[in-house]
Amino acid sequence: MTFFKLNVLAILTSVLTYNVVSTAYAQNILPTGGNILHGDAMISVSNNQQNMAIISSSNNNVIAWDDFSVGVNNKVVFDNNNYLNIVKGSKESVIAGSVISGSTGSFYLVNPNGINVTTTGRIEASNIGLSTSKIDEDVVNTFVDTGDFTPKAKGMGKVSLVGSIKTENIIVDGGQVIIRDIENIKDYNGQSINNRDKESIKIKSSIKRIDVGGNSSVDLINDYKLTEDMGTVSHIGKKAISTKEEMLNLKNNLTDDYFLTNDLDLGTINSTVTDGGAFRGTFDGCYNKVSYNLDIQGNNADNIGLFSTLDGAKVENLKVNNSTISVDRPKDNQSIGGLAGTIKDSKLKNVEIDKVDIVVRNGYNANNLKVGGTAGSIKGTNTLNNVTSSVTDRTVERFVSNDKVELGSVAASAQGTLNIEGVTFSKNTQEDVKAIADNRTNAVIGNSFDKSKDINNDFVLMDGEYQHKNFYTPYFVGSNYEYTYDKENPKSYNYFDYIDNPYFKTTDYVDLNLNYTGNIENIGTYDHAFNSKVDGTKFYFIQDNIAHGEVTQRVQVKDVELIPEIIPTTEGKKDVNVATAPVLMLPMVASVDKTAVEVEDIDHSKPKVLTKNKKTTLNIIHYNYKFKDLLPDTLAKQLKLDVDMIYALSGMPYGPYKNS
Repeated sequence: MTFFKLNVLAILTSVLTYNVVSTAYAQNILPTGGNILHGDAMISVSNNQQNMAIISSSNNNVIAWDDFSVGVNNKVVFDNNNYLNIVKGSKESVIAGSVISGSTGSFYLVNPNGINVTTTGRIEASNIGLSTSKIDEDVVNTFVDTGDFTPKAKGMGKVSLVGSIKTENIIVDGGQVIIRDIENIKDYNGQSINNRDKESIKIKSSIKRIDVGGNSSVDLINDYKLTEDMGTVSHIGKKAISTKEEMLNLKNNLTDDYFLTNDLDLGTINSTVTDGGAFRGTFDGCYNKVSYNLDIQGNNADNIGLFSTLDGAKVENLKVNNSTISVDRPKDNQSIGGLAGTIKDSKLKNVEIDKVDIVVRNGYNANNLKVGGTAGSIKGTNTLNNVTSSVTDRTVERFVSNDKVELGSVAASAQGTLNIEGVTFSKNTQEDVKAIADNRTNAVIGNSFDKSKDINNDFVLMDGEYQHKNFYTPYFVGSNYEYTYDKENPKSYNYFDYIDNPYFKTTDYVDLNLNYTGNIENIGTYDHAFNSKVDGTKFYFIQDNIAHGEVTQRVQVKDVELIPEIIPTTEGKKDVNVATAPVLMLPMVASVDKTAVEVEDIDHSKPKVLTKNKKTTLNIIHYNYKFKDLLPDTLAKQLKLDVDMIYALSGMPYGPYKNS
């Protein structure tokens, strides 16, 4: 292995030691596309492609990467300096191997797509920062000058800390943050760090969802200063599920409380996760997704699904997608569903069953098969809150005309008491597919999204369907805005100069379509449509605190409007209809109410200004014309006044006159 600089003996020795490990691994995953932006860092990869070393003679180094992921058997080793790593690709960073910095070095990673430190992953550095916020130029400049890293706390991608962390200080800044075991954040002596004496652990969530697990003795409020108003959801004392093995072990304790730390693909399984038993505990998916391929002998089971049966259980914040159930030789009266064969006396909240594919082999002679997207059968007293469900079109084709099969996009049959809350609906739109095929309850479940029931703005249109936004990644987009074209001093603006910076390029992460070419300069409407990349992170877009599946930021360039506003009424007085303040009255004095201004002529040499603040665009009434949206410098020219006379810059009302 060849190094460009051999000035850090400890790191060199370490990487050389790693290099003797067997090369028989199936796949090596290391960061790619490294580009040094600040400092003189050198990047070297071992001959067997398993390990990477990064060394520098500069204290503070900035490196841009196409991807920063580390495979389970791979290592990335930094020297004792500080490194800010910025990912400019469209994939999340998965740390399944090791990232190790010198004992005094800092490791900071910024990836808006998300950061996942898996069960096998470990990060060791004196200071660690994991952020999914847009990286601003001033954040980078501060780091280059001082070595300090303070992200903007407007995280987009999810940050999942499941593996091992060794550090003195850590910053976690994400859209959602999930920590499997907060006591697994330790110092170099192996002792858990906390915030009792100083703020060693800083956690920020832009969507206010911080899922934290740990031993039942942990006090999140007093030990870590994590409160509910920050979005903290406590899983203290619950069992964490991060791997296929842990999910399949659920059958050994069917009454416990569980939470899911990350998306999970179970692959092919031959029994339900409860192995025929009834789950009676709680399961919080923490807005993660589960997929599976269940291939099962039907003559050995009465209830078939991800769970066999939910009985007095609570399941929430879980999405099941890309899943298939194949039943060989089913038997009479069998219940089959994407979540569970039978649901009894249970509560589901924020659960999505998305296009489960159900196949029956060698068994079409079985009678009274119950097939549903969520469950085959629903019994007892149950609550569905924000539950959506669908089966594939192929499933519909297989069963809809079979008189031995009851097919429902939510459930085949329901009896007892079924409480429907929030936005609960079927995603199958075929007329011959009911949400519940045999419905013996008073509940009604529609087959379309009802916006009026989405009081929390939880659902967005993604991939042609309304889906709960928290299963996707937020991306923040600025408000629409407009300005008035100045013919005397025309300007030209490049949109990307406003949304990008040298360290963040919007189109690295999302697709952006413009309805124009060139710059923004003439009167007109300039649209900028944001969409997720086809092969990248699935974003939803937040604009003015409202979530959208896709969104357009509009820039409107307007001409100056001259609109007659003064209507003579009685001699010596005029009624003036005005927009809401701020207003400049010249050369008049006004008594103002919320709907109109009564104006009398006064000394023209004493202009009166009514304004809320200096940043607000002005509506101006001058004589008998209203000049919309003029800024103070333009106003001064229009009225042939010195700018100092435009009291709007003061941010205060002029004299005794007040705003409406």
